[in-house]
Amino acid sequence: MNYKIAQLAVSPEQKTDTISKIFISQPAAEEEALLGRLFIVVDLKTNHPEMVRLVNFVIDQIKQNYYRNEQIILLQRTASVKVENIFESAIAKLNQNIVEYLTTEKIKFSVPNVNMTIGAIYKNELHLANLGRNKALLIYRSKNPNDELGFDLMDITKNNNESNKEIFNINKLFSNIINGSIPMGSYFLFANEALAEYLSENQLIKIITTLPPASAVEQIRNILLQTNVYVPFLALIIQNGRFGQEDFAQPANPIRARQTAPLPDRRPIPLQTEKEPGSIEALHLTEAKTAKLLSPTGLISFSHLKNIFNRLDLHRWKKHQYQNKLTFKGKLAFRPKINLRRFFNIAQLTASWAMGTAVVAYQTVTSKDKRQHFKQLVLARKNRLQRKHWIMLGIIGLTLIILIGNLTYNGLRSKKRAVQEAYQEQITTIQQKQSQIETDMMYDNLAGARDNLITIDQMLKALAQDTDAQKKTWQDLKNGYNQYYDQINNVTRLISPQLLATFATEQQPDSLIIVNNRLYASDSQKQTIYEFDLQQTTINVLLQDSNIKNVKSPAVDDNDNIYYISDNRSIVAIDPSTKKLDKLTGTEALSDPSALAIYNNRFYIFNQQTQQIVRYNRYNNQLDNGKDWLEDSSLRTISSISVNGFVWIISGNQIFKYGGGRPQEFILEEVMPALDLPDKIIALKDKEIFYVLEKANNRLIVFSQSGRFLAQYASDSFGEITDFAINEQANQVYVLAGQQLYQFPLYQ
Repeated sequence: MNYKIAQLAVSPEQKTDTISKIFISQPAAEEEALLGRLFIVVDLKTNHPEMVRLVNFVIDQIKQNYYRNEQIILLQRTASVKVENIFESAIAKLNQNIVEYLTTEKIKFSVPNVNMTIGAIYKNELHLANLGRNKALLIYRSKNPNDELGFDLMDITKNNNESNKEIFNINKLFSNIINGSIPMGSYFLFANEALAEYLSENQLIKIITTLPPASAVEQIRNILLQTNVYVPFLALIIQNGRFGQEDFAQPANPIRARQTAPLPDRRPIPLQTEKEPGSIEALHLTEAKTAKLLSPTGLISFSHLKNIFNRLDLHRWKKHQYQNKLTFKGKLAFRPKINLRRFFNIAQLTASWAMGTAVVAYQTVTSKDKRQHFKQLVLARKNRLQRKHWIMLGIIGLTLIILIGNLTYNGLRSKKRAVQEAYQEQITTIQQKQSQIETDMMYDNLAGARDNLITIDQMLKALAQDTDAQKKTWQDLKNGYNQYYDQINNVTRLISPQLLATFATEQQPDSLIIVNNRLYASDSQKQTIYEFDLQQTTINVLLQDSNIKNVKSPAVDDNDNIYYISDNRSIVAIDPSTKKLDKLTGTEALSDPSALAIYNNRFYIFNQQTQQIVRYNRYNNQLDNGKDWLEDSSLRTISSISVNGFVWIISGNQIFKYGGGRPQEFILEEVMPALDLPDKIIALKDKEIFYVLEKANNRLIVFSQSGRFLAQYASDSFGEITDFAINEQANQVYVLAGQQLYQFPLYQ
């Protein structure tokens, strides 16, 4: 195989009334060595299903006619039978097949809407038949040494397309065949009209001769995709693959055209002509004269009328041809012809009639005499009406009412049907996306599955929920979305977490901590600490104090004392056993404390103003002077700290691991959806995991202390999560969600 071949098909995102397709046969090795490969370029200006079936029929028939031709057995036995003879025979038989198919299927065939090129490439030989405005461009070495590009371009279908406009026979769609050899080092470009109009000859020559066919196709695609595409673009590039000094030589067999043999069921009248027997013009002239002789006497010649109108309009068309193309902001479009004078005359007549009617109506309303005259005229006409006239008027009125009612009903029904079809199309699209998610997950394509999941989420937000049936359908689709969401993102959705207790309506707990199997919740508005005994399952008031106002970041020391950062930027300590509150001294230097953690009775407090973690030791009710713990104060904000030997820090959307005041090597695995300003972190001491609370997505996320994502928990029962606490000994997680306390098992 001495040639290389590549194809391009670019379709607009919007639906178009076109059928665009490129077909390249994939024969067996023996068939390709004997007959080469078939190719078809189709560009139909219609998208009727019957035309789609016709295109598929043409592809199937030409394959059958070419690769199963009865002359193949003679191809290797006699020199008189060549590949071009087999191709011509296949095209002639295809013409007959198409006529039979159109007759059987009763398909109305409009030739101006059809652009189709059928060809065969065998070694360095090319055979093709063209119908319509598709382009077959030969790019060959230029003989001019001063040519910058070094190549010239020739449209070998130009003359054929022009001649086909004059004479057309439905029985011979493909009436001309072009045969020839591709010059060494040359290229053939088959393209639809849109591509040839959009890209200049120099662009095509430069791209195709500089890059290999596959790369040239991608380069053309990139150029087309930089604009808003409104029409399909098709291209097929064939390169004669052998290069050498003979590249500059002319081909031994110049490209030529011949007419296909007539169909067996037609009896053309042989006519002698002075023109060359192989001339296309002579063949068209012969066909025209035959049609004229066979036409009945007195029949109007529509082709003659067409030629008259074409001559009348030809000069104006050529003069304004360039005005019909518009290119703006990278968009390629066509401007329709508009007769401005006719439009102006119609507008003038309409305005004149409207103005006259308005003047008469105004004069009738404002003039007393004219009003009286109009009233008398109406009464006179009324008195002249007989019973049969009234009956007719009643019938007309009733008919109008029925007509208007029917039109209104049909309009509403059509609108309702359109809405229903759009709704059903949305549901079908969602179901297709769900099927794609299953396929992506089967092949571990999580990125593709997540993209489809995002699309489903957006479509569900826009899906109608007006009727009970639509609400049920939406809920079913939402349930399916939740299942895929949980499966893709490794979400454990707690169906019925255990409800421990519910606070009173006036109680508003805002933080949670556990000490000795007792949960303690602060209520900053009531300035109260509540105590919940896990064994007795009762909620009691532990303490009320004015210092318990807007407290945050609870922590517990080794002596089971609870500490909070209070509203006045100080640290308060509560002893649950004595129900006593103390305000620690020694923290006056903390201008803006925002996070607190305790480990081995050492206090780690982040000061927002200095962007530094200060470590303190406690002596009775006093803290020492403290020591700056971070060697590099690069963390601008810290929302939560947890210490288990290492110091775990939440800063913005990131989680850091510190040791000895220095950041440790730690990479957190990505979780979906991505972290969105997580609020609290608890690193376990006896297990190599830590929990993260993210209120924005109402979830608890579990990571290994090496940074690997393990699981995430969510539940419809939670509502909005306020805080959480962990009891390692009991392997339980406690969640404060509004006024409810829940528990569920620790991750294992």
